Amino acid sequence: MQEAKESCRGTWYLPAGRMELGETIEQGCMREVLEETGLQVQPVSLVMVEAGGGRWLRFTFYCNVIGGELKSKDKADKESIQAGWFDLKSYSITQNMRMWDVIPLIDCTQKWLMNKNKLEYLPGVLPYKFFIVRLICVNRQEGVTQVLLNDNKSLPVIQVPTAGKVRHHVCEKVRDILKDKKAEPKVIGVAGVDHTGGDRDGICITLVVILEITVPHSFWYPVVEDMKSKVDRFISRAIPLDIYCD
Repeated sequence: MQEAKESCRGTWYLPAGRMELGETIEQGCMREVLEETGLQVQPVSLVMVEAGGGRWLRFTFYCNVIGGELKSKDKADKESIQAGWFDLKSYSITQNMRMWDVIPLIDCTQKWLMNKNKLEYLPGVLPYKFFIVRLICVNRQEGVTQVLLNDNKSLPVIQVPTAGKVRHHVCEKVRDILKDKKAEPKVIGVAGVDHTGGDRDGICITLVVILEITVPHSFWYPVVEDMKSKVDRFISRAIPLDIYCD
């Protein structure tokens, strides 16, 4: 869509915007696309989550068009001047771009579409009051798959004060459980997002984390054979997570 804002008027960008008070993530996506392009869409799956700059989160969806009419110049308003379809192979989309940060999002979505084993992830509707990160921390050594649990045998959960410090807080939590200051957990991606909007406008993001460690610890629990394939799917099909200012 072509921007109407004075600061970037005439440049092109993907439909995007801030959620309004009380909206779910999907509702915000559908409203912004309709306002800026004239098209009604149905989100199919999250394809990327970005975090950073203090408290902001950006969710990129792949959507199907289900109605509406592409906005033309005669319908220009404060939301956008017009909208259009671009052939990615010709790279015409890179001309007069507002910002280049959308190119990795387009590439990521193309990879997701081409993945024959892709999973479709949409946000869940469990209510949270704060920004919560849940960890599926996996250790695979010599054919044995283990998952890290708290002392109450639940998945580790962190209340995160700033979006741009997610990796830092993940490392701190894992090191605290294992009592190992040298542990270096690697965030693979996102396994799920829960958000309801309304009165409880918090969010929970479930991250897949890999930690290669050979030292045995009582907080590692072996995964039963029937669950190994599910854990492998979490790892191989996790949604990319980009974190800035970490």
